[in-house]
Amino acid sequence: MNNQQTHHEYSADNQRPFSHSGSQPGEHGSVQPNGDEYLGTVLIVDDEASNSEPLEAILTDSGYRVYTAANGVDGLERMDMVTPELVILDFMMPLMNGAEMGRRLRANPATQNIPIVMNSGTSEDMVRQNFTGYDAFLRKPYNIVELLSVVHRLLESSADRR
Repeated sequence: MNNQQTHHEYSADNQRPFSHSGSQPGEHGSVQPNGDEYLGTVLIVDDEASNSEPLEAILTDSGYRVYTAANGVDGLERMDMVTPELVILDFMMPLMNGAEMGRRLRANPATQNIPIVMNSGTSEDMVRQNFTGYDAFLRKPYNIVELLSVVHRLLESSADRR
């Protein structure tokens, strides 16, 4: 783990704070505290801190700027503050699940091309019955190498389209 500070803002449901690793929300810049450029900006939307916190640490330690939100409502709020280059959505969450947030991202011209990784402990078939607009699916628990490979591949292909 690195010694970066994680900043917290409380989500709409006050169940758990938004968190952010790296510079303060609203700050611009693509340089990590160690002087290296960030590899990309990722938003993790998951209601279980036991899932999102290790994922945030892995991605931050791998060179990504990471933001988190506790559900789809909070995720959409977070997207009003930052524009991630990739979104990782848990499928089953309170208030607004990942499928609904994904549909809203795809319906908005400003966010429709942001890659979405759906992740869930349930089968991909179940996710696909509710939302087909994702770019990759990871079944929990997934291994770190697979996660980093998917994130890297999606960010690279997204950058190629810009």
